[in-house]
Amino acid sequence: MTSVSLDEDVLAEGADRIPAEQVEETESGDADPPPGDAAPQGRVLRAGEAGRSPEPVTVRPDEIATQDESGSDPAAPSGPDDTETDAPPADGADDDPDENEPTRTDAEWRAHLEEKVEAARAEGYEEGHDDGYEVGYDDGYAEAEATLRAEFDDTRRQLSEDITRFEELWETYIDDAESEIIELTLDLAETIVDAPFTETMRQASEEAVIEAVTELAATPPVTIRLHPVDCQRVRESGLVTRLQENYEGLTLEPEPDFEEGDWSVSSPTGVVRRLRAEVLETLRGELRRATTDSGAAPDTAPDTAPA
Repeated sequence: MTSVSLDEDVLAEGADRIPAEQVEETESGDADPPPGDAAPQGRVLRAGEAGRSPEPVTVRPDEIATQDESGSDPAAPSGPDDTETDAPPADGADDDPDENEPTRTDAEWRAHLEEKVEAARAEGYEEGHDDGYEVGYDDGYAEAEATLRAEFDDTRRQLSEDITRFEELWETYIDDAESEIIELTLDLAETIVDAPFTETMRQASEEAVIEAVTELAATPPVTIRLHPVDCQRVRESGLVTRLQENYEGLTLEPEPDFEEGDWSVSSPTGVVRRLRAEVLETLRGELRRATTDSGAAPDTAPDTAPA
């Protein structure tokens, strides 16, 4: 066998042949000699066809072509291999690729399997978490909305009931308050009426008597009735004397049934009087009528529209 070392000078551009001085023959006892009559098969290695590997390439001796002294290229050997351009496969190229992969132990396979299972579990957990969160959010929102709506309806119902109860209590309070106000007003009026006459009140009472006498004097006789105490007072003041001078047929009579401050002026055509009991009763009636009208006013409406 012959060993050829392909260095970068040999493989440089323009080198068509391998120089003879770079070819070394090595004897191999294990190599089989070529058959006697068979022509050696081989091809010429050109620089463009060889790789740039610095490792030696093994070729057969009969494949070495040398240049003659004239420098002309020898004729290329003929044979069926002349048309082949592929280099022989590298060592171990046809080996099974699975044989080159490292063999895993049971522990490595178990760790690899656990890693895959853990990755699948994490992915499933993340997907399930996202789906569960979305579903839970929708369900929680719907539940919260229903709860708030129920609470709102319940609160509104309670508020309506409280308003109705307040209106009822307010009406009851107003009714009771009106009665109390009427009684309080009457008590105040009685207190005022029962109070001792001041000089101003006495003058006002005398003026009222004079006005009544003037109104009824056209049809004599005219009679003035007073409480006995009041009769004595008007006689002392000279009021009766002045009235008798101006109006004929005028008389003054005491009335024991009257209360102090009551008076009455009468003639054939009518009577004008001021009695404490009648004043209080009139005041009570007016107050009750006013409260009744105010309570019935919102519910009353005219039967016909105004023209």
